[in-house]
Parts: sequence; structure tokens; C-alpha cells
Amino acid sequence: LTLDVVNVSGTATYTINAVNSVTGCSSISRQVIVTVTPIPDVTTDQASYEICSGSVTDIQISNPNGVSGVSYNWQVTAASNVTGASVGQTGSGAVIGQLLSSTDGTNPGSVTYQITPVAGGCSGTAISRTVTVDPTPTLSVNPSQQTICDNTSTSIALSNPNGAADGYMWTVVENGLSGGSDQGSIGVPVSGPIAQALTLDVVNV
Repeated sequence: LTLDVVNVSGTATYTINAVNSVTGCSSISRQVIVTVTPIPDVTTDQASYEICSGSVTDIQISNPNGVSGVSYNWQVTAASNVTGASVGQTGSGAVIGQLLSSTDGTNPGSVTYQITPVAGGCSGTAISRTVTVDPTPTLSVNPSQQTICDNTSTSIALSNPNGAADGYMWTVVENGLSGGSDQGSIGVPVSGPIAQALTLDVVNV
């Protein structure tokens, strides 16, 4: 049986008699009502996901064919170099939010979720979504404090111990001097060191 409208249940009523073709006799009729429940489908707001280590996933799940009363069950089917999710772990709800971290802190990890929609006892076709967990860069600066003479450049060495960065960004708040400037952004990082000539506003203070 196939529903006329994919997201609305329907019924089929069977009226049944036992008959004798020779005598023409028939039993009392019996009815059987069959209810056909729509099968929900499922999608997510993205086809794949990428987060930084130490962040929470935000997989938004929805039901495109609009079946009433739909719920979502999910299961972790694969996990590699990730802390916070393990194969076989299950959950439910319209959002998958798990705190995930790169286990070794150096290499990317990944988690794959299988998501199944359920409504009225009927399960729809499951989909899979993978989250890539990128390692969060670490930072070392040397020195942590520095004293220099007026009109002299800073010399602050920058390094990335876990090798997960491809550059740096910084901001500066000046007080009584000039010459410092903000540099870099996440999208357009710059290289180190921080070497900026700083000049006092008042030369004898």
C-alpha cells in the first residue's frame, strides 16, 4: 500500500467473507482496518562538519517531508583520534552536541554519526554525517615580558609547539607610546617575531 500524501497516514478497510462457490453460501462479513503510517526522511543543515578541538558539535537535524511526531536517533559508527565520542555511543534529539577534542592534540580526528528518523513506529532511511576535529594550535612566546629603550624595536619570538598553526595574529594596547600595531587575522595570519619600533610620547617619562 502506498500513501496518497507522503506525510499523512491513511487507512485501507478490508471486508472479508468466506464463500462456497457451489452452494453460493457466504459467511458473516468481517472487517480488517489497516493503517498505513508515513515514513519520515531526514537531513541536516550541512553535509559535513569541521570544528576546532575542544569545541561542541552543532549538527541540526530536520525532517524535509514533514511527518508529524518525528524523532531522531543517532549512533557513533566511527571515531578516530577523538576524545568525547566512542563507537557505539547513542543519543537522540534534533541536535547532536558533543564536546570533541583531538586526542593527540597534533593531528585531526573525526567522528561519524548515523542518524535515523522515526515516527509512528516507522524508521526512515538513515544518513551519515562526519565531523572533522582539527587540533587547536598551541603558542609559545619568548620572552613573556620585555624592557627596551625608546625608539627600539621589540623582539618577541613566537612558536607553535604542536605544529597546528600556519601563522599568528596579535593586537596591542598602547599606553604612553606609539609604534605598535595589530597584525594578522585567523584568515590571513602573519609570521613572527613581533618586531615593532616603539616610541615614547613623552621622552623623559
